[in-house]
Amino acid sequence: MELVTGRRSIDPEFGENKDLVKWVCNQIEKKNELHEMLDPKVVDCFKEEMAMVLKIGLLCTGALPINRPSMRRVVDMLQEANPQHKVKATAKDGK
Repeated sequence: MELVTGRRSIDPEFGENKDLVKWVCNQIEKKNELHEMLDPKVVDCFKEEMAMVLKIGLLCTGALPINRPSMRRVVDMLQEANPQHKVKATAKDGK
C-alpha cells in the first residue's frame, strides 16, 4: 500500500484514521475512487495496475486472517495485475 499510494504506513496526515490501511478503507467508505488514493508522481499509464495492487493490499490486510489470501494466491494476483504477463506453458520434458 505504501508503494502505490506514496504514503507512509503511519502519518499524522491520516488524523483519526491513524494508519494507511484505515485511511484507505475510510476513503473507500467515502466513495472516493481508488485512483484518487494512488501516488500522483507515478505515470498515468500505470494507474490501472496500481489500483489492482492496492486492492490486493486491502485483501492482505483484512481484519480476519482466515479471509486473507495465501502468499501463492497473492503472487498469482500480482502476476495477473501485469498486462505484460504471459503464462508460458512448459511441456513435462522442459521444452
